Amino acid sequence: MAPDANDGFAAANNVQLGDESLPIFDIEPVQLQFSIAADFVAAQVANNVLVLALSNGRILRIDLNKPEDIDDIDLPKRVSEVGVISRMFLDPTASHLLICTSLGENYYLHMQSRQPRPLSRLRGVSIESVAWSPSLPTSTTREILIGASDGNIYETFIEPSAEFYRKEEKYLKGLHKLPDGPITGLWVDNMGGKADIRRIVICTQSRLFHLVGRAGRSGQEGSGSIYSRLFDAGQPVIHEVSRGPSAAPSALAMSPDPPDIALYGDAVPDRPFAWLSSQGVYHGKLLISSGGNDLGNKVYCEAKMLPRSQIVSADVSGKRKNSTEFIDAMVLTQWHIVSLVGGRIIVANRLTGSLVYDQVILEQGQKALGLYVDQQKNTFWLFTSQDIFEIVVRDEDRDIWQIMLQRQQFDTALQYAHTLAQKDAVATASGDYLAEKGLFIEAAGVYGKSSKPFEDVALSFIDNGQVDALRKYLLTKLTTYKKSNVMQRMMVATWLVEVFMAKLNSLEDTIAVEAEAAGDGHTTQSQQQLSAVREEFRNFVEKHRSDLDRKTVYDVVSSHAREEELLFFANAVNDYNYELSYWVQRERWTEALNVLKKQTDSDVFYRYSNVLMTHAANELVEILMRHAKLEPRKIIPALLDYNRNFSGTLSQNQALRYLQYVINQLQSTDAAVHNTLISIYASHESKTESGLLAYLESQGDEPNFDPDFALRLCIQHKRTLSCVHIYTNMGQYVQAVDLALSHDEIEYASIIADRPISNPSLRKKLWLAVARKVISRSNGIKTAIEFLKRCELLKIEDLIPFFPDFVVIDDFKEEICAALEDYSHNIDALKKEMDESSQTAANIKIDIAALDHRYAIVEPGEKCYVCGLPLLSRQFFVFPCQHAFHSDCLGRKVLEQVGVSKSRRIKECQVSISKGLVSGAQKDAMVAELDALVASACILCSDYAIKRIDEPFIGPDDDVHEWALLRAWGRWLEAFHYSELEILVDTYGSLKSSLSIIICDTPMNEYAEDYLSTDFSIAPIFPEAIPENEDTNTSVLDGSMAAETASYTERLEGATPVVTSVAIKKHTDRVAVIVENRPLANLVPILLHFHSVLGPEWPIIFYTTEKTANTLLSSAPLSRVVASSEIEIRYLPANTTFESHVSVSVFLTSAFIWTDLAPYLKILLFQADSILCSASPAHVDAFLDYDFIGAPIRKQFGTGFNGGLSLRNRELALKVLERWDFGVDSQADGAPTELRFEDQWFYTRLRELSEDVESGGGVGHPGQSP
Repeated sequence: MAPDANDGFAAANNVQLGDESLPIFDIEPVQLQFSIAADFVAAQVANNVLVLALSNGRILRIDLNKPEDIDDIDLPKRVSEVGVISRMFLDPTASHLLICTSLGENYYLHMQSRQPRPLSRLRGVSIESVAWSPSLPTSTTREILIGASDGNIYETFIEPSAEFYRKEEKYLKGLHKLPDGPITGLWVDNMGGKADIRRIVICTQSRLFHLVGRAGRSGQEGSGSIYSRLFDAGQPVIHEVSRGPSAAPSALAMSPDPPDIALYGDAVPDRPFAWLSSQGVYHGKLLISSGGNDLGNKVYCEAKMLPRSQIVSADVSGKRKNSTEFIDAMVLTQWHIVSLVGGRIIVANRLTGSLVYDQVILEQGQKALGLYVDQQKNTFWLFTSQDIFEIVVRDEDRDIWQIMLQRQQFDTALQYAHTLAQKDAVATASGDYLAEKGLFIEAAGVYGKSSKPFEDVALSFIDNGQVDALRKYLLTKLTTYKKSNVMQRMMVATWLVEVFMAKLNSLEDTIAVEAEAAGDGHTTQSQQQLSAVREEFRNFVEKHRSDLDRKTVYDVVSSHAREEELLFFANAVNDYNYELSYWVQRERWTEALNVLKKQTDSDVFYRYSNVLMTHAANELVEILMRHAKLEPRKIIPALLDYNRNFSGTLSQNQALRYLQYVINQLQSTDAAVHNTLISIYASHESKTESGLLAYLESQGDEPNFDPDFALRLCIQHKRTLSCVHIYTNMGQYVQAVDLALSHDEIEYASIIADRPISNPSLRKKLWLAVARKVISRSNGIKTAIEFLKRCELLKIEDLIPFFPDFVVIDDFKEEICAALEDYSHNIDALKKEMDESSQTAANIKIDIAALDHRYAIVEPGEKCYVCGLPLLSRQFFVFPCQHAFHSDCLGRKVLEQVGVSKSRRIKECQVSISKGLVSGAQKDAMVAELDALVASACILCSDYAIKRIDEPFIGPDDDVHEWALLRAWGRWLEAFHYSELEILVDTYGSLKSSLSIIICDTPMNEYAEDYLSTDFSIAPIFPEAIPENEDTNTSVLDGSMAAETASYTERLEGATPVVTSVAIKKHTDRVAVIVENRPLANLVPILLHFHSVLGPEWPIIFYTTEKTANTLLSSAPLSRVVASSEIEIRYLPANTTFESHVSVSVFLTSAFIWTDLAPYLKILLFQADSILCSASPAHVDAFLDYDFIGAPIRKQFGTGFNGGLSLRNRELALKVLERWDFGVDSQADGAPTELRFEDQWFYTRLRELSEDVESGGGVGHPGQSP
């Protein structure tokens, strides 16, 4: 019989199963990573552990999870003594191994041991089969059954022991002996999960025994046999076949554990078995449905024989083979029987018997040891004496669904259908089968999950009158459509609504007919069916309401007159508008309110509040009060409409009740709500105003209602007291008091008259009005006067005009006397105050006179606190706090901080004086006024500073990078490690003190460049004075001292800047020099900075171009110091440029500059990126003893000093230039760093010059005395 390709590779009906390129079965050789010294004689596989026995007595135990770790085990004795290993038996957990030799020696090896232990009790027993305990895994074997070649069945209990004298087997019990010959197979399992009910399957060459019974219990585990009772009392069920040749193989095989079962879990239900005999393979299932001997009959009844001839008679080519050939070995997979016939592996489907694989594996003369299966890992193996093959099983159950479908076992077929196409085929076939049987309801559920055409199924149900089946089919089909199939889902769902309505009407008609024919007692079944269908409809609506179109459903349900279902659907889809309109149209207010209670949509409340407020006001207000998120403004029309027709008391007014809730509980501040409440109060027919007044008083001084609107309403409805209260809140106290008095509400008017506490005159006026009313109505003057004493502002003289002409003065004589005494006391107090004021004025005059004698001392080096330039350079102010400012600097700062009016006056005075609009005494007065305005207070420590306390350090117009100047100094310091700095200090002793003066001349970072590029020149507000050699004139003015070199009038009229007459003698032996041909933005601040820090004694020479000089002289501060010869500008030779450090070095190593600077001896060279610390206690003059000193330089950049900020000896520089040529030294091949830069070149040559005796003396530098 040739293999069926469809059975092993593809399903019928062209249903795609998966990857058809791979067969179910494949034989793959296993490549060993080590050499074998002898042939294999036995093998076993369990729990991914492979055990191989070699002909030399060695045993190899390999964990397939870690194949590199191999246990090499030897038998305790040589092969010549115990024989070759013939068989091995390994339990399913690979924990216990029995080893049998050809001479009858048996050994036991535990998984954690490498030393096989002899089984002395089993010596001489030729073991053919072993049944392991179903209670594994344990540290012992528990009770196991052993089948011998002589037909004996033994029970033993093996416990591993390390003691030499102790036997491994605790006992050995002979249970039974069969006359059939060798016991070729044994199996034991539990029945239904009960440990004490065991099933034993025994096979010989011709008989199969099935025995079920209760196992005995020993007192202690391993102390005695548990199977003796079962064998003694049990009667096995036997299946016998005709006895074949004695050489015919026989074996018992069980299918491995299913992949989805828990490891070491409960027994596998209905485990398949197979018995190999001379007739073929007898296979079936070990049922566990019931115990007892009848179970064996059921097992045999369902089992069947796969004849040997069917297996061995055909090969791959389909040619007939010799049918006398035996099956050498056999194992079971989950669904197939794998047989070894000679050198062929033949696989047959266990369900159909068809062959799915037939392949020659072994070569001619190659002998197989057998087929082996790993029960737990579902792996299958073939061993020969030299080779190992793995039988790989892929997707074994791919055809099972089709087989079950052919057998009409649809549930099982669906269980093994993996793809959608397979499941659809099963569902379609199942539905057709059920429909043929007339089981339309069951068929509808199956059809709904299939792809059978919708119209075919629906029409078949309609043709057969199966409305219930159609309903079930539509419900099932609806669940299979995707959410994206909106049209299909809507159509099916709508059809279902029609079907449900028709069914409900039909059932109600049936109930009516049954009740008319046989009475109400005979309609119970129909009533139950009606309830069930109605409940089914409701569940359908709840589940599929999103698939239903509201309007269509309303039309369908309405056409069937199903009111209950109509309202249920509307409620299910939250269409409360429909429900409410339905009940409102029928004036069923209770039902409408019940629907409204479920509402969360505010618009529904607004829409139906009008009609419901009219017919069920109390209940509606209760509902409205439960919904705090409603907008009361939108309910006001309903409240006003209700109030218009209301005729009860205010306490019964539901509109008023709701508004009070909104205002008091919800704290609403909506003016419309409050105005509506006032409208209801004011328009009510009741004469009392207590409710309205209580509300108005609760609103306080800042009411939420519209006072004008409320006043008009109260006037319209004559609510006098309320009008008075509103007038009071509006601040119209006069009208309020007049209105109260006009209605004789004197007490109320007096209360209102006391309200304007902060306005005594108004309060007195109000009380006078009250007094007039009180006096006119009072019977006695005494009584009126006592009443009016409540206001302390009223005097007796105020009340006299209100008394009648005929009043006797005796009635208020005491009050007149008290008033006169008060006047006398007031006159005395005023006189005392006048005396104190006169004394204060005299003290002030004395203080003012003392101010004329105040003075302040100004040091020559004092600087302006605004610009930082020397204070004596031009007119200045000094304050008692010792802060001093140039007049123009102070003027600018004052104008920035004073108010608009004061700044305008300052500018007016300045213009009038400068243009000569005033003269003489008027001019002097205006000058004094201008001085008073500008120098009235110090801008740093007076109210000016307090007003500027919230100003940031960096304004919006300032450059934030200016603050990076300090970071540039910090980053320069970080360039030196402390250790290097100490070395420099040790080498150059005076450098430590110079660090406080000489900062850095290395290129600054971009922040410092931005800072230095800022234009520091600010146009002065006041006209500058020109230099004049006039005596310094100082005067004290309004708390400040002004040092002037000319009269203030002449300065304001345009005179040029004034310098003080302090004589300053400049040095002739030293000079500060800067060379720069570029008009850098920071040059002016750098020049002024060096001029300020070095002092006026130091001359400064600036070498530049004429163009650059003209550009920089546009700065007024620089122009002044140049004009005063404090900074001298000299022009560079034509075409002089500084494009790189090379050009700078060439210029400084030429004789031009050193000869041009004669007769100066010491030259302080600085550049635009240099700066001096003005706060240092040291000075540059302290370093004049050195011939060459500069800022330090790091070792990797050369030796010596950085010349960008350096002090040099001019004459020695010329000597160096006479003796050496920088151009030659720097351009020589391999010139060191020291000779490529002018500063390091000078340093190197100066050291050489100091060492040369012929040079005329030594050179002074740090570390050497000059």
